[in-house]
Amino acid sequence: MASSMKTMTYTMPLISVFMGFTLPAGLGLYWAASAAVRCIQQLAINKYLSTKSLDEMIKENQKKAQKKREKHGTSAKEINKMATTSTRNVGTVTKGKSGISEAEKEEKIQKAKQKLRIPSREALLLRQIW
Repeated sequence: MASSMKTMTYTMPLISVFMGFTLPAGLGLYWAASAAVRCIQQLAINKYLSTKSLDEMIKENQKKAQKKREKHGTSAKEINKMATTSTRNVGTVTKGKSGISEAEKEEKIQKAKQKLRIPSREALLLRQIW
């Protein structure tokens, strides 16, 4: 495995150079320019990510998600409150103090839970990068 990786490390750049000189000049120029831009982008991203901790980025994204939820009319506190209330007798059509049946309440809770999808750490990192 290591020998094939070593071979690829040396042969792929040579193949790219060969193709850059044999194909039309625009393609070789495009490859070289895009490689330079990708290198600069990667250096900038690495520098940015090294200044911030992962936990700090997650907290920032959670605050943004909280603001977004509140903008759409549902705060995390309301959703947690709805999720922790008793949901017995879901099939009944009795209405409580709020005027909503238990089935409707359960449906609202499920919709709120779907809105609250918490992304993984990797997804948060990718969202922060892009």
